[in-house]
Amino acid sequence: QYESGWCYLNQNRFEVATTEFDKVIQNYPQSKWVDNALLMMGSSLFNLKKFREAIQTYSKIEKNYPTSNLVPTSIYQIAASHFNLGEYDEARQRYQRFLTLYPEDRNAPNAQLFIGWTYFKQTEWEQAKEVLQKVILNYPQEEQLHPDAYSLIGECDYNQEKYGEALNTFETLIGKYPNSNFVPHAWLRIGECYEQMNQAEKSLEVFRKVIRDYLNFERADYAQWKIAIHFLGKE
Repeated sequence: QYESGWCYLNQNRFEVATTEFDKVIQNYPQSKWVDNALLMMGSSLFNLKKFREAIQTYSKIEKNYPTSNLVPTSIYQIAASHFNLGEYDEARQRYQRFLTLYPEDRNAPNAQLFIGWTYFKQTEWEQAKEVLQKVILNYPQEEQLHPDAYSLIGECDYNQEKYGEALNTFETLIGKYPNSNFVPHAWLRIGECYEQMNQAEKSLEVFRKVIRDYLNFERADYAQWKIAIHFLGKE
C-alpha cells in the first residue's frame, strides 16, 4: 500500500497517492510506515494546493510520533503551507520555530530565506533586508540561495526609493552570479534605477542591453516600452 502511494506520488497523481497513503494510516495504524505515510500524504495534499488539509496531516507527525526523524520536515512543511496560504505572520513563527529547534537541518537556509520573504510580502522592507542578509552571511555554502536573497534585498531598497543602494545590490548579484536566472531582472531594475536617478542615457543603454541579450526574458517587452516612452516624451 505504501509503495503504491509512492508510485502514484512519483507519477504526480496526487489525488490517488493521497488515498493510498490514507489507507496505510487507517488500515495499519501500528505500522512503522505510518509517519512516512503521513508525510507523503501531506506532500500530496501540498502539491494539490490543499494547504489547510496538508497542515492538518503534517501536524499529526509531531503530535503522534514526536521521536520520528520526520518531525523536522513536517514542521518546515507546515510553515511552507501557511506561507502559500498567505498567512505570513503564522508562517514566520513556524519557520522561526523550525530554525530554533533544528539550526543545522538542511532546510535551515531555506527557512531563513522564507522568513525574509514573509517580511517582503508584508512590505516590511528593512526587516526583510536584515533577515535576507543573514542568508548570505550565515550560509555562505548555500550559494544557490544567494541570488534570490540579493534580488530581494535590491527590491527592498528600490521600493524605499533608495535607488543608489538598489543599483549596487543588483550589480553585485550580476557580478557574483552572472549565470543566474535573476540576472535579466537585475539588469531591468538597474535600468529603472538609472531612470529614477535622472540618468537617462545610462538607463536607455541598460534597457537596450536587456532587449539585446535576453530575448526570452518575460519582461523584455517592458524594456522596449521604457525606451519607447522615453522618446515619445521628447517629441
